[in-house]
Amino acid sequence: MQTDSPGLRLASGIIAALRNHFGRRARNFAIHDIQENANLIAFSITFEIYDFYPLIFAYDRGFYGFAIDYGTRGITVLRDGDVPGGIDAMPAVAAELDRRVRVRIPDKYLDVYEPPPLP
Repeated sequence: MQTDSPGLRLASGIIAALRNHFGRRARNFAIHDIQENANLIAFSITFEIYDFYPLIFAYDRGFYGFAIDYGTRGITVLRDGDVPGGIDAMPAVAAELDRRVRVRIPDKYLDVYEPPPLP
């Protein structure tokens, strides 16, 4: 896989947007399963959020989704179409992801972090 491949550049941009929003609240980002050809760009990004959930971001031909990663299965948290502008509006996507994840995490895990930035 070339380091300047479109899939790797897109994945790196998504990680940068998530890091920009979450700061130290998200860590251990890893890009997996990059597939590219003339008709396909697909990949996954795994990371931890609030030291509580492992999340997976999956991208396939313009469609995306975030899920809590339970290995062989996932619980969808946010999917393509939930945020106007989709993948091109990553600040809004990250803010909505944050809102949806926070309601699933006990306060004692959230209290360690400063309040999130306002959307």
